[in-house]
Parts: sequence; C-alpha cells; structure tokens
Amino acid sequence: MNGGDGISGLVTIVVVFWILIDDRRQGLHDKLARTFVVRA
Repeated sequence: MNGGDGISGLVTIVVVFWILIDDRRQGLHDKLARTFVVRA
C-alpha cells in the first residue's frame, strides 16, 4: 500500500458522504460543473 491509496480512499468517502447529505444529491463534480440529476 502506498501513500496515495489512503488519500484516494479518504476522498472517496468524503465525496459519497457529501452526496448523501446534499439536498440535491449533487457530488462535488456536479457543483463545479453546475449540473444535477433529473429523475424521469
């Protein structure tokens, strides 16, 4: 295991947690691109 594995795992956990608590279920990438998912 190298040093990048721990950082990558931590970033993944933060992104998933962010999506779970966000009202619009936007990930950080969605916020940066100003996009969102529309359920059809």
